Amino acid sequence: MCSRWPRAGSLTAPGPCGLHRWKGGRWTIWDRDNGLPNNSVQTIHLSRSTGGRPRVFIGTLGGGLAWAWTDGPDLQWNRLSSDSTPALSSDSIQGIVEDLKGRIYLCTNRGVTRLTPTADASFEVRHFLEQDGLPGQQCSPNCNLLDAEGRIWVGTTLGLAELDIRVDPPPPTPGRILLREVRTGGASLLPLPAREATLPHPLRDLDLTYSLVDHHSGTGIRYRTQLLGHDDQPTPWSTQGRRSFTNLPHGSYRFKVWAKDALDREAAPLEWAVRVLPAPWETLGFRLMTTLLGVLGILLMVRWRLRAAHRRAEELERLVSQRTQDLAQTNLQLTQEIRERVAAEKVKDEFVSVVSHELRTPLTSIRGALGLMDGGVVAGLQGQAIDLIRIAHANALRLMALVNDLLDIQRLESDQVNLQLEPLDLRAVVDRMLEAHQGLAETYGTSFRFQHPPGSFTVEADVRRIEQVLGNLLANACKFSNRDSVVEVSLGSERAFARVSVTNHGPMIPDDFRPRIFSKFAQADASSSRPAGGTGLGLAISKVLVEAHGGRIGFESSPEATTFWFDLPNPGATD
Repeated sequence: MCSRWPRAGSLTAPGPCGLHRWKGGRWTIWDRDNGLPNNSVQTIHLSRSTGGRPRVFIGTLGGGLAWAWTDGPDLQWNRLSSDSTPALSSDSIQGIVEDLKGRIYLCTNRGVTRLTPTADASFEVRHFLEQDGLPGQQCSPNCNLLDAEGRIWVGTTLGLAELDIRVDPPPPTPGRILLREVRTGGASLLPLPAREATLPHPLRDLDLTYSLVDHHSGTGIRYRTQLLGHDDQPTPWSTQGRRSFTNLPHGSYRFKVWAKDALDREAAPLEWAVRVLPAPWETLGFRLMTTLLGVLGILLMVRWRLRAAHRRAEELERLVSQRTQDLAQTNLQLTQEIRERVAAEKVKDEFVSVVSHELRTPLTSIRGALGLMDGGVVAGLQGQAIDLIRIAHANALRLMALVNDLLDIQRLESDQVNLQLEPLDLRAVVDRMLEAHQGLAETYGTSFRFQHPPGSFTVEADVRRIEQVLGNLLANACKFSNRDSVVEVSLGSERAFARVSVTNHGPMIPDDFRPRIFSKFAQADASSSRPAGGTGLGLAISKVLVEAHGGRIGFESSPEATTFWFDLPNPGATD
């Protein structure tokens, strides 16, 4: 059949392929894919709500009811079924009719369901079955109408029924809920105790069967349950008339059942009490006894531990006394050894100082005389004599350098050096020292490369002492560089310090030598056949001088390169 859409100038038609609407020269189709419960549309009804808004009701076979407001641009479908809230008596709707009060009657395969619209766009539901006067529950397809006097006529497979809405009978009272059976441990508890059932240990399981006494429909009954003391909230509504519990903790419980019949009427709830008795070891007496035994055991354990601790304390006291005596003896020995070492060091320093001072004056004279002879002041020298004088002059210079280093380290260690601090341009110092050591670099087959970024590198320092430190690093770099390599000198900033770095490409510093590299007379190769000479005092002197300026000195060494660096405070740098 076809229906006219209200105030829309369109026709609608139900069918096995959904709902079709003819409007504006084209068809619009609604089916399962865009909102309908299914495609089997049996009937359609156009209605107005109590507020005046038009809406359409669609009855399906097996999918329940769908309805939507028709005054909007699109249809938003709402659904009612036997599983919804509120619930229909059947999901197969054969016809729809509306009375003069705007109430909708759904003729279904299980009686008639009346929908009364509410203010919140929902419905109040009432079901009419055989006990309410219908000849049969199975309604015939589209055999329903509203006559001029406002009476509803419904055709069923067993005859015709009339409902006069002027005489609205009250709904029948729902039945009561019965607890049919309770089983535990595989046995039934029948007859059930009137007040409270008791489950002795070890019974902890419950299987309860319950039902609603319904003389009218007998089907469509739904239940929800809650075991108070175990469940936080009731279960959802379902048609299941049975509930099981396993391994319940001991305690008292109350089992509560709610039920709704097929007309969505809720019966008075049923409550049943049960108490699960504890196991013997869960009773208060058993716990008190175990607690007392535990306390007694703890006391015995504490007593045994105290005795053991006392024996251990006596043993420790004896050991501590013995170790104290041993330590006192060791301390006396160490004190004596330290005194002897200090005395020996003092004698050595005094000897070095005396020898250095005593050697310095004659060495100066010898160096001067040999220098004059090497410079050709004395006539008549030639050939082998000139070579011997040159060798003697070179050795005198080396011996003079050793004496100067010994005097320097002795004065530095006794804090007898006064630094003459003045503003110092490190770039100018590096340039001068590179020029002064150019001949040494050529002797060892190396060259220098100086790199520095722009910026201020002015520090407060003693120019002679900084030149001495840089000279030691440059000399070492030349001595320990591979031939035809480049010694790289760089100038940079390290936080509040100006850093001078000297990098050479040669053998790596051995790991066992690194901890004592800044010690006096320290040399990685101390044999007489080592390729690079030296006294082993240069780095020790450099460390004392740099730290006297408030700076720091260090190195990094790898198989590819070795870098020695020292930092001096730079007032012009920013942190």
